[in-house]
Amino acid sequence: MAEQKGWDLGNEEFDLGTQNKISDEEIAVFKDIAFKIRHPDGKREVPWPSDCQPKRETFGGGKELAYQYIYEWETSTQKMIAYEIEVLKFIGLQYKIDFSGTKDCDIQTAFNKNGDILTIDLQPYERETVFLITSIKDEDNKYNINGSWQQCKIDPQLYRECIIIANNKITQEYNKCMEAGLNEEVSWEKMPEIIRNNGLLFVDGEFYPSNDALYYKGDNDQNAVGDKNNDNFIMWRRAGDFLGNGPDDLIPMMFKANDNPIQPKYVRMGILDDAWLMAVVGTLALKPELIKNLFLSNDGSSDPSQNNEDKMYGFYRMRICQNGIWKEVILDDIFPCAPYYLPIYSDDSKNTQIWPHLIEKLVAKVRGNCYESLNGGSPKDAFTDLTGLPTETYSTADSDVASLFERVRKSYQGGKNLLAVAVSKRVGEDVPDENFFDNSGLRDGHTYSVLGTNGDGSEIILRDPLARDLDGRQYKGDGVTSVDMEDFDRYFRELIVCFSENNFKEARQTIDISYDRDKKEVSVPVLKLTVPQGANVEYLGLSQKEIITQSANNKNNNPSQLDLCLFVFKSNGNGQSLNTEQDEPCGYIPMSTQRNKFVKFGASAEETKSNDLERGLSWKNGDRLTGGTYFMVPWTSGVQWETEQKQQYGGGGGDVRYIGFTVHGQCGSGNFNIQPVDGYTGQEINPVLLRFADKYGQKGKLQDLQ
Repeated sequence: MAEQKGWDLGNEEFDLGTQNKISDEEIAVFKDIAFKIRHPDGKREVPWPSDCQPKRETFGGGKELAYQYIYEWETSTQKMIAYEIEVLKFIGLQYKIDFSGTKDCDIQTAFNKNGDILTIDLQPYERETVFLITSIKDEDNKYNINGSWQQCKIDPQLYRECIIIANNKITQEYNKCMEAGLNEEVSWEKMPEIIRNNGLLFVDGEFYPSNDALYYKGDNDQNAVGDKNNDNFIMWRRAGDFLGNGPDDLIPMMFKANDNPIQPKYVRMGILDDAWLMAVVGTLALKPELIKNLFLSNDGSSDPSQNNEDKMYGFYRMRICQNGIWKEVILDDIFPCAPYYLPIYSDDSKNTQIWPHLIEKLVAKVRGNCYESLNGGSPKDAFTDLTGLPTETYSTADSDVASLFERVRKSYQGGKNLLAVAVSKRVGEDVPDENFFDNSGLRDGHTYSVLGTNGDGSEIILRDPLARDLDGRQYKGDGVTSVDMEDFDRYFRELIVCFSENNFKEARQTIDISYDRDKKEVSVPVLKLTVPQGANVEYLGLSQKEIITQSANNKNNNPSQLDLCLFVFKSNGNGQSLNTEQDEPCGYIPMSTQRNKFVKFGASAEETKSNDLERGLSWKNGDRLTGGTYFMVPWTSGVQWETEQKQQYGGGGGDVRYIGFTVHGQCGSGNFNIQPVDGYTGQEINPVLLRFADKYGQKGKLQDLQ
């Protein structure tokens, strides 16, 4: 009996993630489940004699997807050959065999055979006899086998079991944290000491790895249970379980030890709608120091025996500029992944370092300990939260695109004193050709990293944070494309700029604004800003807590963001207290209900022409804040608080909001100084409003106050 074989792995890439990190104990469980799925009665009979030893072949090249065992034996009149397959990975494999050309042979199988084609679906780690060929000895017979492999669906029982194993492990680690006293009452500052002293692997109880960390509705979300296509089975894995896939990847690295580990190409968003965030992260990667500034933990040695850094205990210390004030945050290193595979959200496109994963998780934590909170957001706020630096938004409808391109060209070819992202228009939003996005490969309503311009500045170079090529379109390498001025003007809505100067001097102050619900009165502080002689304030900023009102009607039932404004007086008196009659109004921040607002001071008359309260974009003041004393008065109408009282709280009580006030500018060897000196309650603020209405309202700038 002659045999002819040809094997084809087809077009499947068989990207297996990091399956070399599945334990022997887990594999034994999966083998048992796969066996019971195939043989519910627990019995499996084989046709070959007990003393028959097989020949073993490996399929899948270096990936070793499966073993094929070939058993050959004879009787006095017949010759038999049996084939047995053993899957070696957590993968469903479909083995399709074509017996065309087989002559005078009997083929027996328990699988689906249609004519000459036999189709076999095997589960992870399953070992099963797939067919038996019998022929008469000494007759002119032959069999011919041409086979191919492709992936197939995994039985949900196996998915559920692997998730149970992972969740049980996390539960055990979390219980140890609780037993060591690591509860909600422990401050961030004390957590690292407790974790280290007790040799724990940290599990964040606030952002606990569960459906609540994924979806607003938690277990009740429609995506919380795997569907019939097995698309929604999610396994929480520590970074060390999925990062890397080789012998050198013993412990996870925030920044891979090579010449340039922080580059835009390493940022790739996943299934979340957070291009607004990941495009900003990709842009900031052009100045690696801005990314590293977020990390307080260190990588240390790649040798586990020589490493005692935070990550060896499953946590990372990071910081974020929340409400205008830098805040330390501790994260665990557990991420939602496909079972025994890579993260479903953002990751490093090479899967060798963890900094993109951690930045996305950091923002999800401060937005409410839920990844779904990242579905939609403001690139401007992402810039501010991750850098603490001033931002400006330029609308293509109000700006000279050629001038914008030239500013980008000069910055990116120089010291990158400004970094930018671009937001495309949506189809139906005043676009001349609605087929443009399909034809060009660009996405409508999407945020892109700006990587620079071409040599003469006639085209702007963009990168899609999805980082995927589009076949037959103009994307090249890792989602990078270019757009000329004309198309940018017609199909992009905004260019959002972050002023990434490293020589700004800063001052930051948390201020509190309160509301008495019984008296319906707002109380605000008065701040004194001292600017040293020779110094110059370039930007003043206000920041307030982000209120997530998308989806599920606001997961935490948070209140609304306040309508805020900040009034600036230059002291003409003793500089100790504000005198509304004597001190001179010299600018304001019209923030409305935005999260972050920066106002440029000392702007030219040409720059101030773009000011528009209704559009809420960048705002510029012609007044200069040079050496001297200034008084700042924040103000809100209290409308949002009153609405909350009616809708949520009932009568009585009070509320306090904490607002961040920031100063950015050139200060030489001195420093800006901010301190609270006084306050206003209720109608006491009226003289302030009247002074500003008198100066600016007559010019049509503050109609609401007038």
